Amino acid sequence: MWKHSAEEALKRAHAFAPYDLTFLEEPVLQEAIGAYREIVDGAPSEVPIAGGEGSDTVRQAEDFIVNGGASFVQIDQGRIGGLTSAYKVRQLCEQHGKQYVNHSFKSHLSIAAALHVFATSEEFDLMEFPQSETVLSANLVSNPLARDGDGRVHVPEGYGLGVDVDLATVRQLLVPLTIDSGVAHTVNEGAPEHGTLLYSTKGLLPKTSVEKREERQQAAEEAAAHAEAAAQAEAEEVAAKRALRTQKGLWALGGVVAGMLVTKLARL
Repeated sequence: MWKHSAEEALKRAHAFAPYDLTFLEEPVLQEAIGAYREIVDGAPSEVPIAGGEGSDTVRQAEDFIVNGGASFVQIDQGRIGGLTSAYKVRQLCEQHGKQYVNHSFKSHLSIAAALHVFATSEEFDLMEFPQSETVLSANLVSNPLARDGDGRVHVPEGYGLGVDVDLATVRQLLVPLTIDSGVAHTVNEGAPEHGTLLYSTKGLLPKTSVEKREERQQAAEEAAAHAEAAAQAEAEEVAAKRALRTQKGLWALGGVVAGMLVTKLARL
């Protein structure tokens, strides 16, 4: 990925032209719609452009399709809002002559859900599929999808998504969470302070009246503590100056007395 640089992406696209790529995936950031259009217009026909996996809403995906112009639109149905939202993007792809491709391949549960979005279209014949097996991808369902001899994946015939969640695996992978005011963290040993911070929306979400009141109270307490510390420091400084003046006075008085004694002795 070359962030916002269409120039860098186009250099690679022309370099890849002899290698019969299916597509060049996400050459720049999702929001760089203008750069996508420049890359699509400037890339050789042998290197189609793909992207869209960062789409959080149907409207964002529509902007990518219409104004970005990529040939392949990769959608994560879990990110964009579920099967209905993903299906709306599939319809947009049909309307604009783009190929819909799922971007959800981390478990057989997610790819089973993704498959139901576009399996009824013969035009959409590409699917992202797990290549390496992790505990999550291999064991989350008890009847994972499989590819046939031609590398095709068939829609399962069972109810719902057609796969059965393995609850034993879910229990194995379960990590308890606590969510409080937009902050989530794991819970270890039953205490949040022993867990791991997962995310925080502090500064992103509107503050509640309770949070605002607590902030005002904390600010007032900090101001009072600061004022008390400043007053204490001032009092200590005044006391130190007084002690120094007293000490100097005693030194002066001692000098006068000593001088008087010397004078008296001299007279004797």
